[in-house]
Amino acid sequence: MRRSPDAVGQRLEVLYDCREVELVARAGEAAQTQALEAMYSDPARDRVRNAEFLGIEPLRNFDDIVALGAEVRARGFKALKTNILLFDGEKLCNFQPGFGATAGFPALNVDRSVIESVKRQLLAFREGAGATTGLMLDTNFHFKTEGYIAMAQALEPIGLTWLEVDSYDPSALALIRQSSRCPVASCESLYGRRGYRPFLDAARPMLRLST
Repeated sequence: MRRSPDAVGQRLEVLYDCREVELVARAGEAAQTQALEAMYSDPARDRVRNAEFLGIEPLRNFDDIVALGAEVRARGFKALKTNILLFDGEKLCNFQPGFGATAGFPALNVDRSVIESVKRQLLAFREGAGATTGLMLDTNFHFKTEGYIAMAQALEPIGLTWLEVDSYDPSALALIRQSSRCPVASCESLYGRRGYRPFLDAARPMLRLST
């Protein structure tokens, strides 16, 4: 919409912006509320990175992930979302190449060892949390398009509620979604109608918004 020079036109544009945000929010809620009643978001990350500081039990291995999944279920949560954790042979570690915080930046390539570790992580959560607990994986900005596709295809048998991907390229996001049966969520890193509009235009039939 062209910016109006007069005050009335500017107020109308604000109302249109608010209405657009409301519609986007409703679209995201409609895609999520049927599957989720209450979600425990990222119960693992701080138990790997800040357990001692927070005074909580650390996650050291995949058995600890099984126990954490059981805890999530016992506390009544219907779903859990986790970031990627890698096992280095001795302990679990956070995986954050997309933020330049761990190895893998700036190439952002995915290799078989990363995929296999992620599969073990998610299967451990599934074992502990049970088959009826929703399971989501947040991959942030950690891969390029081909890496997201490889990850999504590898995780299809696990039955994720969604794979969360951050991308500023609507065509790439559409390609990722079209290349796998794994549901894909995205767009939490976008702001305003200028940020959302290209994605809504390019991927409206297939887009699930993450919040």
